[in-house]
Amino acid sequence: MLLHSKTGSMSFDAFGAYLSTPGRTRGTVFALLGLSFALKSAFFPFHTWLPRAHSAAPAHVSALMSGVIHKAGLFGFLRFALLMGKPDEWMGWSVLGFGALSAVAGVLYTSAQRDLKRLLGYSSTENVGIAAIGFGVGLLGWAWGNPFLVVCGIGGGILHIFNHALFKCLLFYAAGAVYRAAHTIDLERLGGLLRRLPRTGVMFLLGGLAISALPPLNGFVSEFIIYSGLLVGGAPSALANASLVCAAAVLAFVGAVSTLSMTRAFGVAFLGTARDASLHVGDDPPLTMQWPMFLHAGGVLLVGLVPGAGLALSRGATALFQDQLSSLTEGTLLSTLEPVVWCCRLLAGLLLVTCLAGWRLGRNARRQATWGCGYTAPNSRMQYTASSFSAQFAKNFDSFLPEQRREKLPTEVFPQAHGHIATHHVDAVERRMFEVLGQGESFIARAAGRIPEQPRFAFAAGLLALVVIVASLVGGLR
Repeated sequence: MLLHSKTGSMSFDAFGAYLSTPGRTRGTVFALLGLSFALKSAFFPFHTWLPRAHSAAPAHVSALMSGVIHKAGLFGFLRFALLMGKPDEWMGWSVLGFGALSAVAGVLYTSAQRDLKRLLGYSSTENVGIAAIGFGVGLLGWAWGNPFLVVCGIGGGILHIFNHALFKCLLFYAAGAVYRAAHTIDLERLGGLLRRLPRTGVMFLLGGLAISALPPLNGFVSEFIIYSGLLVGGAPSALANASLVCAAAVLAFVGAVSTLSMTRAFGVAFLGTARDASLHVGDDPPLTMQWPMFLHAGGVLLVGLVPGAGLALSRGATALFQDQLSSLTEGTLLSTLEPVVWCCRLLAGLLLVTCLAGWRLGRNARRQATWGCGYTAPNSRMQYTASSFSAQFAKNFDSFLPEQRREKLPTEVFPQAHGHIATHHVDAVERRMFEVLGQGESFIARAAGRIPEQPRFAFAAGLLALVVIVASLVGGLR
């Protein structure tokens, strides 16, 4: 509406011509559109709808949401950033800061969830934040006239969006296979699934390693490119360079906590033994459900081992943001990646040989009970639960990760029945939002209770409202 009032048109060409000229309205439009697209892509603190949608939707719908629909806000933001032309420096810093905040908040929530699909939903907020860090670097490079920063930021961010679609769809497909077999995705009840679901377990592990940005997989490539932009030192001042290095440190923290979260999810769900004896777990899904997982796993490996293929996908979009781009700039980035890529390929070969050797030796190995320090009656209740695994870490952020406890502890000296305790980390933003709504409802109820229930009062209030409406209409006609 603001752009239409200034241009008299709804055409993108008219918008672009107006936004390309500096002015206060340009910054206002950038802020309004940025917040709107942040809501669409579930940036913090506008993220609360996404985990709930993922936990309620079927697995294939969650994959579609995460791989395509969730990215529409980022596409819209880039589209309008192109219309605006060369950005102001504060725009790049605001996008970078907003992305860093979303990445940190998303990964903290991811580390404490007990619902597997809700966990993956929060990790989407983390990964759009990582892409936004890249976009912020690209916009800063565009404002400073540094084409290498544009390639690293915009190219790395777009490649991360594509990579996120690959490994997140893989994880959601695996979560769907878990639900099909166990009829639950509650980490507190799962355990030992790898014996019954070996293919699903391997696919989930592959996706978890990729989303943690570990080599030699695709998530490592896109984040390494963003790191290159943050650490190359292309800013015009020492303070700006120091700020970019601080952003790199934040990105490193996000990667470490993401690794913790995926280790927790895979270890609790697929390793150990079942934590709930009432669960009857089935087998791996049929091949019709496994082929999509294999296809996405192939993409995760391909982009990780041949990053030039991934960069080729983002080359055209990246070139739109900087007219000064040349093959030398892209060649410089590829030459920076080359030694890292060869290390990743060597690591992949070593992992493959290790897995084959372990599988061959494991076929002839004898199975024995795990030594329990002399204790001969272990049971599933002695394992780490999902909550206890992350309790020490979550305690450091208890103001950001409020914990709800439901417990019934025995009081007898010799209890006849088992007690129980259940913990759940709620969303602080969502909780505060509901508190505000509840306070507003209470205020309205108290105010309504003071209104006298008399016909004369109701008639007077209605007449006053009618006078105000008529006066407004007459004033508007004049």
